[in-house]
Amino acid sequence: MLIDLKSIPLGGLYIEGEDPPGIIEIDDPDIKFCRPIRYEIKASLTKRTLLVRGRMEVEVGLTCSRCLKEFEEKIEVDDFNLRKEVDDPADTIDLTEEVRADIILALPRKPLCKMDCLGICQSCGQDLNEGDCGCSDDRSDSPFAGLNID
Repeated sequence: MLIDLKSIPLGGLYIEGEDPPGIIEIDDPDIKFCRPIRYEIKASLTKRTLLVRGRMEVEVGLTCSRCLKEFEEKIEVDDFNLRKEVDDPADTIDLTEEVRADIILALPRKPLCKMDCLGICQSCGQDLNEGDCGCSDDRSDSPFAGLNID
């Protein structure tokens, strides 16, 4: 996202647009940015300080951490805030790094396809969201079985 400081009037500048998903370079095969990053921001310039506030959203393909199914989720950053000192008010400022960082921070740590996802059976690998697999729930052969407080 580039902002031309010369184009910002006294009352600020409202900017709406899209950036390609390729700006979010992330080395994780379970995260795929599917569509452009949409943003609505207001940029203001006071003496030598650029102030930017707004929101961003992007559709992301994720892998559920419980059942391993792929799904899409909208990631929203509703409180994008930036204060940046500028040397020359005639410059063009690139905010790509800041946009990238805020979107990565908004990604879920443990993505879930749905809040009540049951995951997969630890014995046979069946998706428990599709039905019970019939495996015994006995884990007495586990090295951690002695820690159970049943």
